[in-house]
Amino acid sequence: MKHTFISFKHAIFASRAAEALGYIDRPSLDYLRGTALDAPDPRAPDAEVRELVRRVIEKMTPGGIRPGFTLAVPLQHMLDRSMMNTHAIDSLELGPVTVTGGNAHAEVLWQGYHTTYQLLLVKEGADWKIDLLGILPYAELGMRVDRAMKDETEPQQIDRLVSLVPTP
Repeated sequence: MKHTFISFKHAIFASRAAEALGYIDRPSLDYLRGTALDAPDPRAPDAEVRELVRRVIEKMTPGGIRPGFTLAVPLQHMLDRSMMNTHAIDSLELGPVTVTGGNAHAEVLWQGYHTTYQLLLVKEGADWKIDLLGILPYAELGMRVDRAMKDETEPQQIDRLVSLVPTP
């Protein structure tokens, strides 16, 4: 399982988007692709994160999202523009891994220090994959805290965050 995380980090560090996406579980990839392609549902419990993800993906997809869209396109543009702090990603490590059937989790360490984050992994066939949907509650909480600190509405926050994303 740690091998999956290390391989994912190496793919990100080497700016190989398609390879990095190969370490993400199918439900997470389907969620991200659906977020980009489907009309947003404002009643969804994760509507704020979905809207942010949708708009960032749209902005990072040259020519707009069209038939044949793959997540590798916006991710590759993000990597090419150094939008991901690869040094910070490289500083992440995993603590001991706990496995329960086809699920696993490990504490995420930052430069060897304990954090409050957990990385979730799921078994897909013979491989372990990173469960990005498991990180969603952290993203939602982080957005709420950020919004409260800046005294912004949700649309204002999303507009601000999307404005920080450079166009490809």
